[in-house]
Amino acid sequence: MARGRSKTVRLRVSPDRVSQPEQVCRPHDRRRSGFDRLVTALLLLLFATLMVLAATQLLWRLLPKTAAAPWLGSSIAAVVLWLVMIGAIQATGRAAHVRIQVLERWLPPTAATAAWRLVLALTAVICLALASSTTGMVFLEYEFLGRSFPGLPAWLVLAIVPVGFVVMGLRFLVRAVAARS
Repeated sequence: MARGRSKTVRLRVSPDRVSQPEQVCRPHDRRRSGFDRLVTALLLLLFATLMVLAATQLLWRLLPKTAAAPWLGSSIAAVVLWLVMIGAIQATGRAAHVRIQVLERWLPPTAATAAWRLVLALTAVICLALASSTTGMVFLEYEFLGRSFPGLPAWLVLAIVPVGFVVMGLRFLVRAVAARS
């Protein structure tokens, strides 16, 4: 294999064992897309922000007789929401999400591939349905002019939820169409 090329993971399905990878792919591929790099950078930034906010909240509570900072709790919750959704986007992009393999143990390879395509397509439909319903939630927050914490509207914090579900749904849909038979 040429230097700099990533190894692909090929899964084999047989009746006696469930999908064992033939090769291990490298986690840091140089040819990753710009979107993947952006998501990784955003995850690192959010995690660092979360650590700083949590440490600040801890130190703030240890200081005697100081004014309360209620915005710290809600800002930590907002960062956790963004961290979870962007982490899910990253996991679906790398196919590192949880995968339950029940039928593949007993199905022949062709049927297992068809079943896997169906599962991916159904997952895409569910993600896109969730994106639709959470978009309504974001619009309601926009209309009510709610605030997550001073200076930041609640709809802006919640906007990651429908965006995340759309990205995940599209990734599942592409994978369902492009799955090898």
